[in-house]
Amino acid sequence: MTLPPGAGPFPAVVVLHSTAGIDGRATPYVQALREAGIAALQIDMWGPRGVLPGVDLSRARPRSTFHTIADAVGALEFLAAHPMIDRDRIGVMGQSWGAVMGLLLASPEVRSAFPKPDVWFKGVASLYPVCWAFAVPGTASHRVVTGRWPLMPILVLAAGIEDYDTRPDGQDCRDAFGGRTSPQSGALVLLHVYDGVTHAWDRLRQGEVTFFDPAAAGGRGGPVRVVRNEEAARDSVRRVRDFFATVLTPSPPAGLR
Repeated sequence: MTLPPGAGPFPAVVVLHSTAGIDGRATPYVQALREAGIAALQIDMWGPRGVLPGVDLSRARPRSTFHTIADAVGALEFLAAHPMIDRDRIGVMGQSWGAVMGLLLASPEVRSAFPKPDVWFKGVASLYPVCWAFAVPGTASHRVVTGRWPLMPILVLAAGIEDYDTRPDGQDCRDAFGGRTSPQSGALVLLHVYDGVTHAWDRLRQGEVTFFDPAAAGGRGGPVRVVRNEEAARDSVRRVRDFFATVLTPSPPAGLR
């Protein structure tokens, strides 16, 4: 856990990693949040499950992001009881695997499955989520983002060149989340697509990497290309910082509360 300077209590953000695990790519976001007066808690979802470096992570990870939702809720419960944290101002951000988790955490169905703690996340930042499942009617992911979804404001940052999805230019994300507003709470979904940018644009290593993932190509499986993009990486840190600096204030504006 990273705390800002000062006496607290502070707002906080739970940070959920990608399939790659805790690999350092969240560090710039944590640092920016700290500078904005927001604490951050990164959790390891792989180590306790025996998913260790050196294995095929795409096959060793749990079969579904639904299986790791309890990890995020446990982190929320920990922060809500921490004396340095304002329990009423806690958000969650995730990258790839963690990004999908964040979108699920915004659903009434997931919330109702966890009666404890008695507080919930106040905002979600979802970075390069796998959008195709949310855009296809009949999937479990699509079902949770219908009806009263989302419970809280959401920032979705998507890749224009996304090999996990089925269509170019972030169209799966645009169809799933573009222009969305909760019919119950009025919470907004803010979507930004980085044109010409691949999945995991904020990875720390330079150069191009391609790997196989069975969840790619709309669930058919296929290669996923990732290339760090400096401009998008800087911009996404700024957008995440500004989003949480707004939604985790005591009195956020309408649509962001």
